[in-house]
Amino acid sequence: IFRIMPDFWAFCVSLTLVTYGPLFALDRLALRTSVCTAVIFAFLLLFFALKSSDRRLHWFVLGLVFGAGFHSYGAYRAMPLFVAVLLAIHFWEAEERSYLWRKLLFFGLGALLGGINMVYIILTEEPAAYLWREGDLFGKVIGSDAGLFGMVGYNILEFLRLLLGQDFPRPVGAEVPYFHAAWLPFLAFGIYVAARARVRSVEFSFLIGLCIFLAPGLLTDELFARRILTALVLVVALTGIGAYEAIRRLGEERNRRIRGLVLLLVVGVAVCNLWSYFIDYATMPKWKQGPFLSLIHISEPTRPRLVSRMPSSA
Repeated sequence: IFRIMPDFWAFCVSLTLVTYGPLFALDRLALRTSVCTAVIFAFLLLFFALKSSDRRLHWFVLGLVFGAGFHSYGAYRAMPLFVAVLLAIHFWEAEERSYLWRKLLFFGLGALLGGINMVYIILTEEPAAYLWREGDLFGKVIGSDAGLFGMVGYNILEFLRLLLGQDFPRPVGAEVPYFHAAWLPFLAFGIYVAARARVRSVEFSFLIGLCIFLAPGLLTDELFARRILTALVLVVALTGIGAYEAIRRLGEERNRRIRGLVLLLVVGVAVCNLWSYFIDYATMPKWKQGPFLSLIHISEPTRPRLVSRMPSSA
């Protein structure tokens, strides 16, 4: 983000990204999707920082991060396609191609080391089982009764519903979604700006990532928020790009009043998202009832007995 806009505006977009509400779901199922998204953005950060480097260590580290992501969540299986597109664009437009094979070699070695156990499973078991396990990479597209176009159209509407926060953990009484419908024009403009940007740019890579990481959700008869969390975060990034470009083209990017209002809005949204999950949602009455109560206090009666039975020499 800081590569494509001035520091103030990059800070506002970045603050909105890292405080995006769905990323704070820390339960057993949701945490791994947040880790998956974090690894993807870590890879992007390193890729744009190191892609011009000819040092073998840099490409080895880049591959290591890429390989480590396979330990996060099943939706990461779309990442190889994303990386293949980024590398193809980079190598196609590279002015100096003498070191390309060496870069790929050390990138591959790093990826192999980072995901060695996953690679072992893929090679020792049927490779198709990894891509089509439970039919959930691209969903159950073949068995859908709605047909491909009908299913994709329906899932686009479902995606907008998810985007507006109607299927994420919401605190009691909270009516403000994580992404308001008023931001949709900025999203559309951000997609337009990214589509017209250079193919090696950060903006264009965000657009590619949106298409790739959204596909496993659209090509299914069951659209899960966890499966497309990375796409949702990229939507926020593209919306920020669209908002900045709109302000810049109006010549107001240095207007102190505009900057002050934007900063106030961004900080307010960040505080609301943090409060929404860590305060309101965490103190919901249901966490103190039924099975949740036994999970919260499961260690309290056992720890004193275990400590009391330990020998005095311990």
